[in-house]
This record gives sequence, structure tokens and C-alpha cells, in this order.
Amino acid sequence: MDKIQYTWGHWLLALALLITLFFVLRFLGRWLANVGLWGKYHEGVLRTVSFILLIYEPVALLILTVGFIFINPVYHGVGVGLLLVVGFSHLRDYLHGWIVRSDGRITTDVQMSTANLEGIVSATGRLGLRLKNNQGLHYVPYSKLLRQGFVLHHGEQLGGFYKLKIYPKEAEDKIEEGGIIIDRLISAPYLDWERKPDIDFSDKNKKQLYARISVKEEGQLYELMALIDEWGYETEIVE
Repeated sequence: MDKIQYTWGHWLLALALLITLFFVLRFLGRWLANVGLWGKYHEGVLRTVSFILLIYEPVALLILTVGFIFINPVYHGVGVGLLLVVGFSHLRDYLHGWIVRSDGRITTDVQMSTANLEGIVSATGRLGLRLKNNQGLHYVPYSKLLRQGFVLHHGEQLGGFYKLKIYPKEAEDKIEEGGIIIDRLISAPYLDWERKPDIDFSDKNKKQLYARISVKEEGQLYELMALIDEWGYETEIVE
């Protein structure tokens, strides 16, 4: 009986299929984040797809690595071994990142403090995350994060990030979604342009709104509040 040989053709076919499935899952996750089809089950479905995508990536990489070795076990096996030795620190960060991201608590806009840093998580990557505070943007590898430990803060103001309550000076006035105040707030000169304001219109009476903002420098918060006052609105810092 002839022995089945795993070839480059098989490996490239597996690569194409795995990449296609990856983009399908990622598109599905983004699409589900913007629509609500299953009512109260929507969040559960979205979390399930996100978890599948999180697991899928390392499994796909493992399949491709094993297939690559099967093409030529001696040479490819030695090559993969050398890559693992040279890139061990990156592999460790990747695996630790998988652990951190699978937990689900660390996402963008979460407030966090480590052994020597404190700020807002502005981005989470495969090897590390970025913490932003009024001193700048800091990159923290996942291995370092787990080694030093971290604390997540909820409902606290940190660095140049604030939550403002904004309402008209005249009691009879209302704040319309998409109104002039929104355009002015988004284009205000004191805001950090890398962080778009998060506007909350949850007030059914349209008497107030909440804006989560980031200012370029901490002292500019009161300059922004004075500017909003000139527009005819009162502001309060929400604790």
C-alpha cells in the first residue's frame, strides 16, 4: 500500500482554507457587534463567536506548523525548533496574551494599574497592550503584565480621562442627538483627537447627556468646561 505523502500543495490548501475561515469568523464577529438579531441572547452569541475566534487562531497556527514539519520532518523540524528558540520571548507573550484575552475582563477603555504604570487600556494586541495616561502611550508585554500583576479599576477617573454631565442652562431647553452641541463637543480644541468622545443619550427627556472624554493635558479640563459654558450649557464632573 502506497504511503500518503504530505506535500506543499496540501499545506497551501490548508493555509488558504484556514485563512478564509478566519476572515469569515472575524467578519461574523464584527457584524454581530453592530446588529441585534437574537434579543436577550445576542450578548451570549457574540461572546461565543469571540471565544471561538480566540481559540481558532492558535489552533490554526498549530495545524499549519505540524503540516509544515510533515512536509520534511528533518529539515523543517530543525527549522521550527530554531525559530522557537529565537522567538521564545514572543511566543511566551503570545501564549500569555491568549490567557489574558480569554479572561474577557481586559478590553479597551478599561482603567488599569500595574507595578509602575496607571492608565486606560487603549489597545490590546497579540503580544501586549497599550496603556495611555497623561504622560503618553506605554506598551506593556503580556508576560510582564502577568509577572508584575495588575489591578482593574471601575468607576474611577484616571489621568486625562473624565466623564462629564452636560445639560442646558435653560430648564426648558433640550439636547437633541445630532445637535450643534454634539458637533462642537467632538471638535473642541482641548480634546485628545486619538480618543473620540463617548456620548451617552440615555436620558429619555433629552435634558442632559454624559460624555466620556480625554483631554490633551489634565489642566485643560476646566478650559473645556468654560468653553461649554460659553455655549450655554452647564457641566459637572461625574465621579
